[in-house]
Amino acid sequence: MLNAILAQSKGATFWMPEQASTVAAEVDWMFYAILYICYFFFFLILVMMLGFVLKYRHRSGAVDHPAPAGHSLALEMLWTIPPTIIVLFIAWRGIRGFMDMAVIPPNAYEIQVTGQMWNWSFTYPNGTTVSELHIPKDVPVRLVMNSTDVIHSLFVPEFRSKKDVVPGRFSKMWFQATEARGEYDAAQKKWVNGFPIYCTEYCGTSHSEMLSQVIVHPTREMFDDWLADASVWTDKMTPQARGAQLYGMYCTSCHSVDGSSNTGPTWKDLFGADRAFTDGSQSKADEDYIRESIYYPQKKIVAGYPAGQMNSFLGQINETDVGAIIWYMKSLSDKFDQSNLPTKPPALEEGVVDEGAPKP
Repeated sequence: MLNAILAQSKGATFWMPEQASTVAAEVDWMFYAILYICYFFFFLILVMMLGFVLKYRHRSGAVDHPAPAGHSLALEMLWTIPPTIIVLFIAWRGIRGFMDMAVIPPNAYEIQVTGQMWNWSFTYPNGTTVSELHIPKDVPVRLVMNSTDVIHSLFVPEFRSKKDVVPGRFSKMWFQATEARGEYDAAQKKWVNGFPIYCTEYCGTSHSEMLSQVIVHPTREMFDDWLADASVWTDKMTPQARGAQLYGMYCTSCHSVDGSSNTGPTWKDLFGADRAFTDGSQSKADEDYIRESIYYPQKKIVAGYPAGQMNSFLGQINETDVGAIIWYMKSLSDKFDQSNLPTKPPALEEGVVDEGAPKP
């Protein structure tokens, strides 16, 4: 009965969101246990304080009470033993819950996570990298996380899971989802309605926009089908469509595509434009320049922009995807003949395809 009261329900409550992992109920149990203990002693002390104020208030003409006893062993035991038992109980239950969250099951499915200003990327054992976290329901998942710049912190509220992501080292956490969530929106050509992911360590001007989501597939088979489909894009979309996808994964927080100012130069009409750099040199924004800027961004800093704002994507984005980004930039530029853009996926010679739709 007590467990049911303290753990509340699996759905969202006033204090907590929905419980969607194996450790969420234990975290909520401890939260509510401490909360209700605090409620109890707050009202106990408040009632006794008000009672003493009324009982021992000053009255004119009242007879003075004799001085109170200087020591009461019973009173000292009362305010020492029960609080000690409560604290020891909280410590025991808290350590047990912490160990459940800290000890990673040996059969956990491993996913690599990279945090950088201001996006998350998730890399799977077959090399597939996506901007949202896909996992199967009822399967333990281990995240091995690192940062390429400053400290970030990955937090999934419904899982009650949070861990700092620190540059120069790997941090790890695990969880096992108990609720499926997320669906593919064919109109928007993206996954929606997953469990939200937040960065909870202030990491710069776009910290609040460092968002992602967890898509929980109902079965391991459905997850494996998604992963197999996500690992290949060359038979599903044009290079410029893949470039737009990569832009949404890695570049949207710093580069606009509509000409508006941002942390970095806009991509609108960038391809083929003349670029002036802080060292006084100039260059044309061609394929070589774009590739170099992706892999070695500090070699040429565009005039008017500070150095050190962009991290290298060497080892994160392969050459095929770099080519797709270049095609996307070409599609945004009035200096490139739009009739020369690819009209079908690279792996297909003819036919119309649904760009980005997952296989059934």
